[in-house]
Amino acid sequence: MAAAPTISITIVNAEPAGAGVAFAIDGVAHQAPAGSRQDLAVAPDSNITYDGGGSLGQRRYRISPGLYEFRSTAEGWALYKLAGMP
Repeated sequence: MAAAPTISITIVNAEPAGAGVAFAIDGVAHQAPAGSRQDLAVAPDSNITYDGGGSLGQRRYRISPGLYEFRSTAEGWALYKLAGMP
């Protein structure tokens, strides 16, 4: 039986210190502690969900291969796909 296809993503928590952020990819829970970097293999067309906190509430995005960065903003957590990455 062939393995299911995957894509590669990297999740970074850009905060040098402080709180981490909890997120899920297709319902599988993950943690991104402050200053962390995680390389993950996920199914194509996966969804990432996380609590943005503050006024942002629950956030959900479809992800594609590349580098993503969590940043703490005045409104709460935001997730950015870094430019120039696939």
